[in-house]
Amino acid sequence: DKESERWRGIDYRDIAILFQSMSSVTLYEEVFKSQEIPYLTVAGRGYYDRQEVWDMLDLLRFLHNPADDLSLASALRSPLFAFSDDLLFALRRIRAGDDNSTGPPLPLWRALHIAAQDSVPGIVESDRPVLYFALDVLTELRRLSGRVTISELLRLALEKTNALAILTGLPDGARRRGNIEKLLQLAEASGKITLGKFTQYLDDLTAREAREGEALQDAGNALRLMTVHASKGLEFPLVILADASWQRGSGGAPLLLADPEHGLSCQLYDAATNEYRKGFAHRRNARMQALKEAAERKRLLYVAATRAQDYLLISGQVTLTKADKWSARGWLGQLLETLEFSEIKRQPQQTRQFANQPLAVLMPPAPPPPDLLYKADNIADDLWEFEADPGDYPPFQPPLLQPLPAAPAPALRHITVTQLDQLGEFRYGLSEGQQQFGGRRFRAAALQGLPPDTSAPLVAGNRATPAVIGEIVHELLAYGGFALDKLGRDDMIRSVAWEKGVTNPALTASLLQEVRSLLERYEGSDVRRWIRSAHEQKHAVHTELPFLLRSDKHVIHGVMDVLLQLPDGEWLIIDYKTSQVNAADYEAHARRFRLQLGVYAAAAQEQLALPRPPQTCVHYIRGRRTVELSRAECRAELAKREATIGELVALDD
Repeated sequence: DKESERWRGIDYRDIAILFQSMSSVTLYEEVFKSQEIPYLTVAGRGYYDRQEVWDMLDLLRFLHNPADDLSLASALRSPLFAFSDDLLFALRRIRAGDDNSTGPPLPLWRALHIAAQDSVPGIVESDRPVLYFALDVLTELRRLSGRVTISELLRLALEKTNALAILTGLPDGARRRGNIEKLLQLAEASGKITLGKFTQYLDDLTAREAREGEALQDAGNALRLMTVHASKGLEFPLVILADASWQRGSGGAPLLLADPEHGLSCQLYDAATNEYRKGFAHRRNARMQALKEAAERKRLLYVAATRAQDYLLISGQVTLTKADKWSARGWLGQLLETLEFSEIKRQPQQTRQFANQPLAVLMPPAPPPPDLLYKADNIADDLWEFEADPGDYPPFQPPLLQPLPAAPAPALRHITVTQLDQLGEFRYGLSEGQQQFGGRRFRAAALQGLPPDTSAPLVAGNRATPAVIGEIVHELLAYGGFALDKLGRDDMIRSVAWEKGVTNPALTASLLQEVRSLLERYEGSDVRRWIRSAHEQKHAVHTELPFLLRSDKHVIHGVMDVLLQLPDGEWLIIDYKTSQVNAADYEAHARRFRLQLGVYAAAAQEQLALPRPPQTCVHYIRGRRTVELSRAECRAELAKREATIGELVALDD
């Protein structure tokens, strides 16, 4: 050991395996993983460039931005949803217009909604289940995006699509599954809730490592797998030159060649024979290129061999004749000829000297011939001398049967924005009945872990319920980015209503009228003018902004409607409400949102590193009324959060 100046045993970190091409590196990686040998692959296709990892990251990119057609197409085409090329092409052909044949192509997310509910050319009936499944899964994931952590979102996607089982059944399935499980652990370690933060986290990991060994390999005491090019300037006690008999495929002579001395040359097409012919100039250039490549190959072999400090192990394949004459391709052939091996004997090991250095040639025992595989009595002892202790190979559960690694137990209780609303209703409901109702809902969801009540009807009589109308308006404001006047508003309303479950055509007319009325009220509001002014003055405007706020006991997460910067540099948070409120009750009704807006302000202050929390207000779209909530009142409710939860716990007992 040159650093410690002492003799010691060899470790994994002392070994480098060099490849001329990384095309077969996964074969080595699989064996190392099965034998629990730590390794680090330092070249070639990185962990984050693996197709299965890209598929999951593309899914996250779409959930972050529904207008990202390329990421959505990638996710749909992946094993997550397994869309065919024909089905994707049919979706891309859907255009704006009543007959889906005129106008520009629709965004892929819109086209997916239309294809699932209407008859579209190119989509057959057998495609319907695939469309419905993808739409249901993606809609649910989009609803949770930004409200739960990235790791929770990935786990739900894998659970809904059975992707791990599908990946395991593909070629090289164990590696693919391991890579996805590693992505889950990276997401859990990051603790991120927004895609932008998680992507930056992955970029930081990539910058710190040349390339991560796949599926949780330790890079400390690990052997290195790399190309010869990547090994330049490095040295290792033991270098293994793998697959030295590898040769690059010729791929046929190029049609066009360029030589620095002789210039350009090309093959000529002979119409009479329908063949390309090589003239003298082209044959000369091809010969010069071959000589240069051969010289470069020899130089690269020298680079590979001189990476070894103490030992060089060269692995390759030879063909032996009955007279023990050999033939070998590539670097191995050159080395055997240079080392003056006129013959290689059929024996396990032979040793000789070259330039006063020991050389050992090992000939591994050959496997039995195919016709003797099931005739153990006829197998010669020297054909396959191998005995193993059964304890060396413990039983291995097939990957398809292995459960998804359990997520770490959450140390903190998660509270959503909806539950904050329920806390506010419990404290400041306009009636005792409202207060009791808010308390019951919070206890069921936050304290008892029950799922939300989904029994509330979407339709009352021949009209959509106010709750559904409010959800549609919120979604449209998020989709439209405050430019709904420039979009096909009715098409957007129908699409969002269908996504929310309102599919009865008989309700469309009244629903369109009510949503249009609310949007027109919003267009004439002070809030709309503030946002338009901020855009015109190039001030920051964030819509549907995910946030996460941690305390000693809780993690609060959700999405705030609007965060914008005012002309004086202050920040303002706007929360939309579509509630029907009596004119005299706006101030009293807005009190229930002090805790919710206080959490928004604290999260924004922490995320933006502001000297003080942003201003907050509640905008009632239906009544065109904006109620400002003071910073002091919001901070006071935030400080009383634990006490309010304690009251509910006591009531529950």
